[in-house]
Amino acid sequence: MIPLQKTASDILGLEYQELNYSVNLPKMERPIEEKYVVFAPNATAGCKEWVYENWVEVTKFLKSEGYDVVTLTTKPYYIEGAINIYGKSDWNEIFNYLYHSEFLIGLSSTVLLKCEVINQLNTCE
Repeated sequence: MIPLQKTASDILGLEYQELNYSVNLPKMERPIEEKYVVFAPNATAGCKEWVYENWVEVTKFLKSEGYDVVTLTTKPYYIEGAINIYGKSDWNEIFNYLYHSEFLIGLSSTVLLKCEVINQLNTCE
């Protein structure tokens, strides 16, 4: 997998050097007791987004495998059977959902960049 940072440096014709200064986040309790997966269904460009029905199908599969599904978006995105978290502006809360998730399914978006910040990229790929 090619890091998003490398893609940007390639486009700009710059030498790539991975820098991750991380952040010091407060230790918070797990927001959901059961194991869960985070969906980030929005992308920075609409043409990268999946069809809604695909998210529904993946949600049904994951629920059948014993996972809860959390959608983490800036605007309402309702998938039946999923926990919809949207419009959160508290970064600590957003990071906490990502940190405690089993993994993330998402598109090239800000949520993936947030995973890099908390050194959870292996969890979020």
